[in-house]
Amino acid sequence: MRTTIRKIIREQIDLFFETFEMNNDKKKFTPTNEVSKTAQIALNSIGIAKQNGIQVQSIDVEGNQGSGILKAKQLSQKIQQSFAEMKKLKSFFKTNAQNVEEERKKIGIIQQKKGTSDEMSKSNILLVWNLHGGDVGKKWIESVLLDTHKQGNKKKERLRKIGGAYKNNGMGVFKTQFNPSQQRINK
Repeated sequence: MRTTIRKIIREQIDLFFETFEMNNDKKKFTPTNEVSKTAQIALNSIGIAKQNGIQVQSIDVEGNQGSGILKAKQLSQKIQQSFAEMKKLKSFFKTNAQNVEEERKKIGIIQQKKGTSDEMSKSNILLVWNLHGGDVGKKWIESVLLDTHKQGNKKKERLRKIGGAYKNNGMGVFKTQFNPSQQRINK
């Protein structure tokens, strides 16, 4: 009986402390071999692109995103990326995906040429895209961030159970007193 009670108490304490572990700032993500390879190919393609008269520079008009050379060095060396860096990369890919597809259509890049030196040496947009990890980098980032999101949802669900809340009823620790029909309206 005593061991059962201790087990239940230990489970509840462990679930309670999971609240403090939901901070993603401490997480690190290591680039895959495919991402590293794409970044290395992109770094090697800079010289060819310059010979073709292509300047390696930021894709956006304001120049806020950078050229991606530093990011490519990090990815090619498999330097771990923080959660914040992963979110920035996801934003980069979301912002530029349409431009990249239009550029590929304009140049005539086929599926088999994606992520190759041939593709990267024809356009600044495609080179910078691949310096940031390219299509494989985009898939990796989306997969990692989706897994992180799912893990957070699982922790929240377990915390709801220990707080006694039902689904979509908060964390279950506090019951809100707000009722819009009982509020005064000042005119």
